[in-house]
Amino acid sequence: MKNKQLLILLIIGVITTILGSYLKIMDYNYATLLLPIGLVVESTAILLFALRSIKDKNSKNNA
Repeated sequence: MKNKQLLILLIIGVITTILGSYLKIMDYNYATLLLPIGLVVESTAILLFALRSIKDKNSKNNA
């Protein structure tokens, strides 16, 4: 994935988490579902970005 795609994925996760938090405060039922989804999306984006950075760093060292 490109950095732009990872950034978009991270932003979607952040928006979902914020929306879930807001709806949890407002005591909506489905907010309990949005919070973990947003956190998983954020974690995935950060993990993929870190793995990509490590891969790029290793490929530069080997060249």
